[in-house]
Amino acid sequence: MSIPIDKEYLENLVDERFNDESKCVEWKSHLRYDLNQDKNNPDITAKIIKTITAFANTDGGKLLVGINEKNNSWTGIEKDGFRNGSEIDKDEWIRHVEDKIIFHSDKSLLNLISYKFVKYEKNKTVAIITIERGAVDSNSSLPLLPFREAIEKSDTYWMRAEKRDTELTTMNRVKEHIRQRNQPLHRGWPVNNFAYLTKDLMSQKWKDMGVCHSSLYERLPGATGLYLYYAKVPHSDSLPKGSIFTEFSNVIYAGSGNIRDRFRAHENEADFELARETYDNNYYYVYCLLKDEDLDKLKLWEGQLIDMFSPSLNLKREAVSRKIPISGKLGPKKK
Repeated sequence: MSIPIDKEYLENLVDERFNDESKCVEWKSHLRYDLNQDKNNPDITAKIIKTITAFANTDGGKLLVGINEKNNSWTGIEKDGFRNGSEIDKDEWIRHVEDKIIFHSDKSLLNLISYKFVKYEKNKTVAIITIERGAVDSNSSLPLLPFREAIEKSDTYWMRAEKRDTELTTMNRVKEHIRQRNQPLHRGWPVNNFAYLTKDLMSQKWKDMGVCHSSLYERLPGATGLYLYYAKVPHSDSLPKGSIFTEFSNVIYAGSGNIRDRFRAHENEADFELARETYDNNYYYVYCLLKDEDLDKLKLWEGQLIDMFSPSLNLKREAVSRKIPISGKLGPKKK
């Protein structure tokens, strides 16, 4: 019996190879329920909001709520108390997070967050909060998201370090962090423990169409699936047999949708024209069609491909399109 895709994904995020939390993944047992006090505790939620701001102020990440960070056991979020009959009331759970974000931070943080709920096993639901890296707004006096414990408290600023949140306690530290986070996005394969491809995705019937050129459109199906543009090192075919560079391939773009329609749309886009000119006969196209029962996994699998390969055109488009301002300002909160 195969492992359900969502459960497999969860287990990868807490894979024993990584032992515990990291710079880009953190675990929390509950949103507001305190295991030690056996009751709801607002401090639990406040700590989660602080971690979310730290992720947004650094490189983004994933926060898993429903796993005990001390003993790596699956607790689920059921004891948080947001129920609709026998099921988790997901809307109420999310609303509680968002209300606390507005209270402890800045409303603009809401634009950087998405949610996914996974039933790990009976009575154990895990919430995955994905936090995007906050875009820099040059018009802001300080492009970081604040965290404050209470209304009467001053704003503080946090970043994500290895396995923990770290406070930026001085203006010099704030400026140095901003300088470092404004460096260009990494190139090449990512180094994080949510870059992962499920076996089902890799086992799809991928069809390599060979060299990518305009006439390829006529041979593509008008059906829904996933596709990749990839390239090999130019002129590597002239190297001696066995040269390491003859084996290299680089994913340029990962996408999903109607295979033929998406291909035609990309043909008229400048970035894809430039890629074809750059790589010429070393520029390739591959796709797979999804069965009806797999269509609900389309965006999940597309996201896995992007997380795994960090395709250059996907990253370029993200850098251009995600212009979400962060409006935090340094200094005490005005009363």
